[in-house]
Amino acid sequence: MIVQLAFQAIICQIIVTATARGLAALAPLPLVVNYTDVRQWLDDGNTANIFLTWTTGPETLDALAVECISSVINVYAHQYERRGAAGGVFLLANALREADMDAHGWVRPGVHLVRYGVAEVLQDTPVGSWYVEKRVELEAGKYWFSHVTDLMRFALVYKHGGIYMDTDVLVMRPISPANVNKLVRAVGDSSCFECAVMFFEAGHSYLFEVLKQIPRHYRGTEWISAGPKALTIVYDHAPTHALHELPDQVVPGAYLGIRLTKAKRFWTEGHIRTEDFIGCEVIHLWGSTARGYVTKKSTTYITGEEQEERLKQRVDALRQISWCRSRAPRFDKCANITACSAKAKALAISSRKSAGAADQTGLDSVDNDGKAEGWNADRTGAGEEEGAEEGETSAEGFGDESDEETGDEGAGETEVDSGEVDGARKTRRHG
Repeated sequence: MIVQLAFQAIICQIIVTATARGLAALAPLPLVVNYTDVRQWLDDGNTANIFLTWTTGPETLDALAVECISSVINVYAHQYERRGAAGGVFLLANALREADMDAHGWVRPGVHLVRYGVAEVLQDTPVGSWYVEKRVELEAGKYWFSHVTDLMRFALVYKHGGIYMDTDVLVMRPISPANVNKLVRAVGDSSCFECAVMFFEAGHSYLFEVLKQIPRHYRGTEWISAGPKALTIVYDHAPTHALHELPDQVVPGAYLGIRLTKAKRFWTEGHIRTEDFIGCEVIHLWGSTARGYVTKKSTTYITGEEQEERLKQRVDALRQISWCRSRAPRFDKCANITACSAKAKALAISSRKSAGAADQTGLDSVDNDGKAEGWNADRTGAGEEEGAEEGETSAEGFGDESDEETGDEGAGETEVDSGEVDGARKTRRHG
């Protein structure tokens, strides 16, 4: 009898605990939360989490950052309006206020301003104790403002799962769920994997190895030390037995669009190559180039009427690229990066052939065999070459770096008409 009563008591306690957790899950989070208070919520959210970080104050939150953060919220926030919906958009920022969120239209259901401690975010990861021991030295580093976001992005996605996006990433449409646990690298443009967008399930062994490698190879004077370099070292050189499986890759057009070697020309002239956007879901705007983080001694933020108008023209031009529209082809059914790359190439060839053929029927998806005939050129933007001369502009503005950038100049390139602004100043901003 005693055993039976004890068993019933245990069952009752389990029911009470489960009910309490269920009610807590249904209760919406407030706008401002502490990281330590929402860790269970983040664990439950997993791939439904969207993470952003802003490690400086509101005075550095310029037009580029506002545009990109707004794009994330506008595309994703509606998914969290249903009571009890998992995940949310979590902006980790200690210096921003509720008034800043309200001023930019970011007070939406499912959007949260998260107060955090770096040590708390890195806790329970391979860099947790390293950061605590080396904190003073690390925070004195030249690029710590960037490296801390690298550490946090890997830790957040490893611990909780979800999508991390830099605040210079412009969201055009939701990232495909098929892209989970995949990386991006534009071969021929850079030898490193990019980490402006990270989308992984919680606990992925690859991210664990990346976090292990950072203390071993970290250089405070090297811009990519805690980010792209760590990703690439693990992918290219880590013992395969240390990983359950190496991540696959997405086509560069899905997460990049603008290539690093063409970022300067985009910001100074508005130049883009439309074929670079095949598979587009988000666009990396390379704020480090626009703001002059790496190549200049000072940083220029995109503020003031002239520069904000120039930014608007650039973004408006990007939004006209048909590869980035909601019904443009995605690469969520091809088996691997080899198959996806073949399909991207087929789409590029097909769109060149069909340029100007306005009566063709558009494709809403890419066939598994990689054939792409029928995707309407006026929807892909590949036919814009014909009118490139009329749209060219030599207006100067952002990213006036002294370093030269190289890249193939060929079919599919076009100058977007980003408009001329009389007396435009040369400015730059970081990102």
